[in-house]
Amino acid sequence: MFGFEHVEQVDVGNQRLVGASGSLENRGGGYVGIDNEGERHDRLCEVNVIEQVVNVCQTTVVKDAWSRGQPLSVHGWAYGLSDGLVRQLGPGIAGPDELEAAYRQALDAVHAGGSK
Repeated sequence: MFGFEHVEQVDVGNQRLVGASGSLENRGGGYVGIDNEGERHDRLCEVNVIEQVVNVCQTTVVKDAWSRGQPLSVHGWAYGLSDGLVRQLGPGIAGPDELEAAYRQALDAVHAGGSK
């Protein structure tokens, strides 16, 4: 469902978070074609946060908590360097059944111009 062309792994405890350095341009095309470098950077950062939310939701720790019925929500936030505001990217994800729709909604927002 969420494949990556190039991945980097970062250990977090005994879990791994996977970063998609080469595929962000293909998956979050909402920043491609933006002339303003700052705006392009903002879109790239937003797509990266969205991808990391997906990665966190796919860890065994989160999946096990959800399978036990433990209340747990994963949120993605981005800090704007230009204005100092923190913005939530997409809805919080409170279960595996919400992941795909939340992912699409967040990427659609990036394609529409970001979280501003």
